[in-house]
Amino acid sequence: MGPPTHPRRPATPHAALLACAAGPLLAGTVLLLTDALGGVVGMPGEAVSYTAFTGLLLACLGVPLVLRLARRVPAPGMTAVAGGLAALLVAAAGLVPGVAVFASAMVLAGVLGGPLLVLPRSAAGPRAYVWPHVAALAGLAAAAQVAAAFTDTPDGALVVAGVAAAVLAVVAVRVPRTTPGPGGSAPGRRSPEENDPARSDRGRADLNGRVRVGGSSSPSGWRDAFAAARPALPAYAASGAAVAVTVQGGLHLLLFRWNMVGSDPIALLAWAAVPAVVIAAVAGPLARSARPVPWLLLAAATAPALAATAPAPWALPAAFTVALAAATVTAAGLDTAILGPAPAALRPALAGLTAGAAVLAGSAATGVLALLGRVADDASALTLTAVPIAAAALTALRLPEPGPTAEPAPASPPLLEVSGLSAGGGPAAVRDVSLQVRAGEAVAVFGPGARTLLSAVAGHLPPDRGAVVVGGTDVTAVPPGLRADLGLSHLVGAGTRDGRSVTELLRDRAAARGRADPGTAAAAVLEVFPSLRDRAHEPAADLDEPRARLLGLAEALITGPRLLLVDGLSPGLDRVSADVLAATVRRLLAEGTALLLAEPVIPVALSVCDRVHVLRRGRTAAELTAPTPEQVHHLLHRGGRPA
Repeated sequence: MGPPTHPRRPATPHAALLACAAGPLLAGTVLLLTDALGGVVGMPGEAVSYTAFTGLLLACLGVPLVLRLARRVPAPGMTAVAGGLAALLVAAAGLVPGVAVFASAMVLAGVLGGPLLVLPRSAAGPRAYVWPHVAALAGLAAAAQVAAAFTDTPDGALVVAGVAAAVLAVVAVRVPRTTPGPGGSAPGRRSPEENDPARSDRGRADLNGRVRVGGSSSPSGWRDAFAAARPALPAYAASGAAVAVTVQGGLHLLLFRWNMVGSDPIALLAWAAVPAVVIAAVAGPLARSARPVPWLLLAAATAPALAATAPAPWALPAAFTVALAAATVTAAGLDTAILGPAPAALRPALAGLTAGAAVLAGSAATGVLALLGRVADDASALTLTAVPIAAAALTALRLPEPGPTAEPAPASPPLLEVSGLSAGGGPAAVRDVSLQVRAGEAVAVFGPGARTLLSAVAGHLPPDRGAVVVGGTDVTAVPPGLRADLGLSHLVGAGTRDGRSVTELLRDRAAARGRADPGTAAAAVLEVFPSLRDRAHEPAADLDEPRARLLGLAEALITGPRLLLVDGLSPGLDRVSADVLAATVRRLLAEGTALLLAEPVIPVALSVCDRVHVLRRGRTAAELTAPTPEQVHHLLHRGGRPA
């Protein structure tokens, strides 16, 4: 065996979890101090609330744009930059209090805050279950602590919360970069979908460069996400509404019924949030199934009524704790049902859509509560808000329950393993390239040095260092002819052939393979390639380059190599021949052949390949799973980074 490969060590999900707390810390601090901020900024408290809710609305409306940008810009970097700037804008509003500065900061923070709704939670992964939501709840608890500590100086609260949230957002840069593909995994790491052949095949068929589920196709998967999340959207909305009305209504009652002023109402909320975080973390196992969601929503629905009927101020924190903990575990259980079974490429869209539903429902619920307060007393208005939350619990009874998931089978060993390979010289040299190709898998290599890599793997070019292992055998120093005995075939185009016709060549290949009726085998293969069938009796050496490549694939169908190296794919072919070629490649893959393609035509390659390696200056610049043609072009011609 050659030397082992050294894939990049992925960062832990802690960075994503920390980033999940940034948004709630920012929004919670502003919303809890609206009245106090009004006096500092110079505008009514209601106007401060409207401005803050406008920022939240803009963040939700910006989710589709975030999903489109995530295909071109590294998602961790976008979260760190946009989220960090949004947080610093909030801090700036505290440093320079004033109507214009505050309103502008809230609007711009909302425009930039979209990634905080989408990317940290989707990066944490569905198997994190409750932890992204516990982190968000911890951010809200921290906002309450900051608001309680800075009630008399709310501008200072904005500065503290803004700087802290900026730090949390910037930490997101430590999240491993992934590409929107079925695996959604970082380079050097295989996801559960990739380890599960059934799920991996489904992802490749559905996500051929774009998110493609249920028959539709869109760059961000927005329509697909809505179709997948629609059964759970009422429950997500109810969880957001339960938190909003319980907190807003409870603080209102503490102020006007129990005459608590200053920092005392927010301090009760701050201390109530601490046990809510603990309860949500301990109750995490409940989030591994969607079955408890209706009962958790019913528990959340009791919180507004509990706050409305509290006999004393000390009883209000119980309502806060119930609402926060129940809503948190509810959202985590919904993630298990909705995000869990989804392909990895669809999870950012699902995360954005479901987070937007919760945030918008919470914002709308506070407005409804204010309207009800004008026609009924505060306690009755708060109790009435529990009705739609309880109704959402009934809709949650119909949530899809994912079937039991078996432990993923261990990945099969690679049929081809290239480790630290360096070969050739000049602009086409390769340096320290490592890759793996498994049976039934197709991998494309783009960029200067791709053909050099194939020549070194085939044995035509001795490597300067590194190793090539085929089927568990180190063939680094094995001559090309002996590599063919291991099932390796290198297709380089027309080459030099003798005077045999196309039919004779295929018949001889079938005979050498031991076929009982070589003529019939050759005729059957020619039926697959109409452009070759029309020239069946012409000398193979007279074929042009595109048809010579088709002939090479025809030979591969007869000989059945274990590993096929294709130097270029489909250049100069018409649409029909290109489709035939792609179908042939899929047939070879279905029969277990491993394919390594160098510099193929991008659209045809992406229709059949599982993964793509892009070389720059002879080194691997990116390894992508199911990329779009735009991503590959961007990396090849503009030196970009994968999204």
